[in-house]
Amino acid sequence: RAMRAWTIHRAGEPRDVLALEDVEPPEAVPGMLHVRVRAASVGLPDVLMCRGSYPLTPTYPFTPGQELAGEVIGVGDGASGRSGERIMAVSGFYLQRGSFAEECLAQADFAYPIPDEMSDEESQEWEEIYMGLKAICIYVGRDCAYPGTDGSFDKCIEDQGDIFEKCE
Repeated sequence: RAMRAWTIHRAGEPRDVLALEDVEPPEAVPGMLHVRVRAASVGLPDVLMCRGSYPLTPTYPFTPGQELAGEVIGVGDGASGRSGERIMAVSGFYLQRGSFAEECLAQADFAYPIPDEMSDEESQEWEEIYMGLKAICIYVGRDCAYPGTDGSFDKCIEDQGDIFEKCE
């Protein structure tokens, strides 16, 4: 079965190089989730990938899109996640399977449940903030606080070197 995906075969301006094509859907690989995409944000890295100037630009052809909201439909070996779960995540764009598609791969280590009261589109506003704060906490290597989806602040506790393992 085929699915639709925005694909890039050469570098250039997004309007000139993005082509909507029928492609084979991805299969979950170790450490990754296979996700049905419901929303995908567009950021500067996506534009730079189209132009071929982003440091992590995959080899051609590829589907761009680094962030997504979607439903897990497959779980790769060693990945945590369950079918049917709504998540916001970082895509497997570097594996040529970004989120500008009906289905994509997502990094299980950077996938988080979407609260029931949050829409898929709203989750894309929070994901970049959440991921940035997580990176800061990992960098400083200690307990930190991050904004909860309800406007509160949750305190995260480092547990055996795995930040965000436990949240209060």
